[in-house]
Amino acid sequence: MNEKKVCFISCINNAEQESRMIKNIGILSVPEDYEIEFIGVTEVKSVCAGFNEAMESSDAKYKIYLLPDVEIRNINLVVDILKLFKQMNVGIIGTMGVCAMPSDMILQHGILYGPESNETIAVTEDYMEVLAVTGDLMATQYNIRWDEENCEDDYLYSVFQCAKYRDRGYKVIVPRQVDGAWISDSGIAKYSYKNDKTEKSRKYAVDNLARFFGVRGGKRYGILYFEEIAAEELIWPMVQGGYDFEIIELGISVFSKEEVDRCRLVEYIREHHLDYIISINFSPLVSSACELCEIKYVSWVYDCPLQTLYNEQVMNSCNYIFSFDKVQVIKTRENGAKHVYYQPLATNALRSESIEITSDEFRKFSCDLSFIGSLYQDEVYKQIEERLGNEARKDYRNVIDNAFGKWDGKDRIYHVLSESTLSEIKNIDISDALVESNMSADDFYVGRLIGRALAYEERTKMLEILACYGIRLYTGNSNIKIDGVDVRPSLDYQTQLPIAYRLSRINIGITLHTITSGIPQRVFDILGAGGFLLTNYQPEIPELFKVGTEIEVYKDFDEMKEKVDYYLSHEDQRAKIAANGHRKVKEYYNYDRSLKEMFAKII
Repeated sequence: MNEKKVCFISCINNAEQESRMIKNIGILSVPEDYEIEFIGVTEVKSVCAGFNEAMESSDAKYKIYLLPDVEIRNINLVVDILKLFKQMNVGIIGTMGVCAMPSDMILQHGILYGPESNETIAVTEDYMEVLAVTGDLMATQYNIRWDEENCEDDYLYSVFQCAKYRDRGYKVIVPRQVDGAWISDSGIAKYSYKNDKTEKSRKYAVDNLARFFGVRGGKRYGILYFEEIAAEELIWPMVQGGYDFEIIELGISVFSKEEVDRCRLVEYIREHHLDYIISINFSPLVSSACELCEIKYVSWVYDCPLQTLYNEQVMNSCNYIFSFDKVQVIKTRENGAKHVYYQPLATNALRSESIEITSDEFRKFSCDLSFIGSLYQDEVYKQIEERLGNEARKDYRNVIDNAFGKWDGKDRIYHVLSESTLSEIKNIDISDALVESNMSADDFYVGRLIGRALAYEERTKMLEILACYGIRLYTGNSNIKIDGVDVRPSLDYQTQLPIAYRLSRINIGITLHTITSGIPQRVFDILGAGGFLLTNYQPEIPELFKVGTEIEVYKDFDEMKEKVDYYLSHEDQRAKIAANGHRKVKEYYNYDRSLKEMFAKII
């Protein structure tokens, strides 16, 4: 064995590739007394077979296996690799690798470490020990045969070889690449894992190599981002819980009915060997794709009413639907859903706690009283009301007036409009949204019209009542002009909103009447940020919180104003309630605990 020799090895397809690789290798810096060799093998049965042929024909101690399209960018590659091999028990050096092996054994389905890029997380120490590296570049200092008997594909060879080295007690490492990636993008991240050879090798790896990487047959989860709704808050608890997951960003709308979208998702599920899809809110299209692929679909619903829960796909056996509203749980079961559960919403209190507030932010966000949210300015409900006949308009207004400013736990808006009024509204509304939603006319128009009209009128009245305190309104609505109200633009959810919640002495909450019993996201976010919350009464609040100890509620506008007066003049009590509410949410309504509760119900 020549300990002063480095052999570059590649399975090449033509003379042009060979010429390009020799030229690339020829510009590298080489330590004095070291010899460089290149072996390009052709017409081989598999990558492993080709690598074995070259390995056995060279007496070089150090071998660097390359994909044929890789361009070496680090002119000191040989020097750096030889230096790293002086570390204790280093067997393989690669440029990208994983510390947690995906259960399907496809490295690109896990979190890759390597040079800093959009695809990888940068290695910050001299090197990082990993479980396996990708096959773009693999440097070795020991001759261990590649498993050509069981690995016949052009991708998984690196996983098979890393398993052999780990079995013999050698380290597999990825170096810190200070001046950028050591090699060019070889295209391995875009490799297709669907061919028969790869699937055969992958199944062998799952059955026979998992033990070398600590894989214990776990399930693979896909967290689906919709065009309208991301699911960023689920990522950290998935990482903390050690789940094998990946983020799915296909640009699909939660309301999509396009067959092309369903086909794209089905293809993704199969190629990435997923066992579960998780999303915020329920998508009939996603349910259809999961049913076809025979995997489970977990949806956590935070809207009420959610129109998509009225589609026929809600009856699919793959669905596990979790709603924050107990009444919505009952209705969804009535719609034919097999697995529907009550699950309160949650917040990331740890993230809110970690935000450091600067002196400028303290001055900018500190206030006595604030409301953050939409006023639901909507021309649709105004236009339809104006076009109703006298009797129907009177019926419509009676429903709104009877519910206005009343939060005592009674449902005053559903199943109250007469059939004739609903029929007249339906004839005026030309959007066809009712037909597309599969909802009853009452459920649909209560949510589309009554709920939004009430929200606008109540929130406007609330601001008028509290204008004497100089209430601050953060909103995306424009043209809001109410004397005494300090109107400001909407805030970034991740960074600014927690600060505004914490630095407002009193946060006002007000819930849509369409949410019959549940507690909206705003409640958990305010308490999670350490803010004091005065919100309207919801039937589920006393079930989750101690009123007057962890949260405060009002049942009408008079009580709201009385409690604003009281807590602005009783700072100790206000601060104590805020602290108690924060502790409750942090312990019981965090994403980590909520996910575990949901997963425990999935069979």
